[in-house]
Amino acid sequence: MKVLFFSNSPANAEEYLNKTNVSGGWLQSLDKHVQKKVDFNLVFHTKKPIEPFKYKNANYYPVLDKNARTYNKLRNTITYVSYYSSQVKQYLNIVHEVSPDIIHIAGTENSFVYLQKYVNNIPIVFSIQGNLTVLTHKFFSGIEKEFVIKTGFTLNRFNPRSYWWLHQKFKYMGMRERLVLAEAKYIIGRTDWDRRITKILAPQRQYFHNDEILRGDFYSNIWNNTITTPLQIVSVTGPSLYKGLETILHTSRLLQDYGLKFNWHIIGLEANHRLVKIAQKKVKNGMENLIFHGRLSANKIVYHLLKAHIYVMGSHIENSPNNLCEAMLVGMPIVATNAGGTASLFRDTEDGVLIQDGDPWAMAGSILEIIENYEKAVKCGRHARQKALERHNPQKVVNDLINIYKNIIDDYKT
Repeated sequence: MKVLFFSNSPANAEEYLNKTNVSGGWLQSLDKHVQKKVDFNLVFHTKKPIEPFKYKNANYYPVLDKNARTYNKLRNTITYVSYYSSQVKQYLNIVHEVSPDIIHIAGTENSFVYLQKYVNNIPIVFSIQGNLTVLTHKFFSGIEKEFVIKTGFTLNRFNPRSYWWLHQKFKYMGMRERLVLAEAKYIIGRTDWDRRITKILAPQRQYFHNDEILRGDFYSNIWNNTITTPLQIVSVTGPSLYKGLETILHTSRLLQDYGLKFNWHIIGLEANHRLVKIAQKKVKNGMENLIFHGRLSANKIVYHLLKAHIYVMGSHIENSPNNLCEAMLVGMPIVATNAGGTASLFRDTEDGVLIQDGDPWAMAGSILEIIENYEKAVKCGRHARQKALERHNPQKVVNDLINIYKNIIDDYKT
């Protein structure tokens, strides 16, 4: 079976290209395992010209991202519309060269989705990562748009780093995404949330469930810690408003007022990031006990998870957040928000504590309850690890994916 996979990252080819990027872990893991089972070909964007190459058991096709050019950056900033026509020609040339049995597109937010319009003799399946329609709707959850603008960080429409501009870009990309999904025939997802939203957004689709393979460091390391003072809390987050940083800061302030001695380690953001400044202005306090580590490699994230007593996820919207799944894999006490697909992965009172998003009082109270009954929290963490090991079993994930490919290919022929 020959598979042509379109990805937002080089996946396993990062080793070949000597990349230092610490993200994109699940795609690397999938690439590593699936190329042992099928003829695997992967397309990804690059900022500089690179010839196609073979690495290990896969073929890689870099496509120059012309949106990285200065002129196109300026035009995209003004119009929010990216330059894709020549890239689509490159995609089609690769399709013709590879002549795959199936095309798999990871995500619905990139220009790869245009292939559906031009390819009518090969089945195309989309994996749902997030969803721009819902993300746009939830974009300013926790910190309202008017407040963000008043902070001065997003006042300039022509600053592509501003949240105002990013929200506008999401709106336009979401329109494209809805048009593509409306015609999509095959969808791969992994949560009740993505199954339900695609039932509306992709009414013609056949839906297939396939879980993810996570980074190897999280399978082999097992959390085993005892509670001490000060309490060590850890969160892995990102630079988006809907990741709930303001909830974490507000929770931190409530715990300070309660008199709890603790340190809260934030991985994924620097202390001087504009989101941190916006959240700090919103909450007016809560920074004293926070330690920002920036973006870290997988082994360094594992280090902080193993040293911590509680993991906290504060997002307002997610599908299947890898940070939560990785915390489950190491088997530690967890507090997570019920946001998007998290309830499909993580059960309240079985795997830890699941709370409403945007509720710092419930988050603070959950942390205090875990401290009071830490033995129960540890037991929940062990249960979460067993569940995560089964869900993210590499062999099962790959076998399920190959069976999905076979079913789609057979269905497409009928």
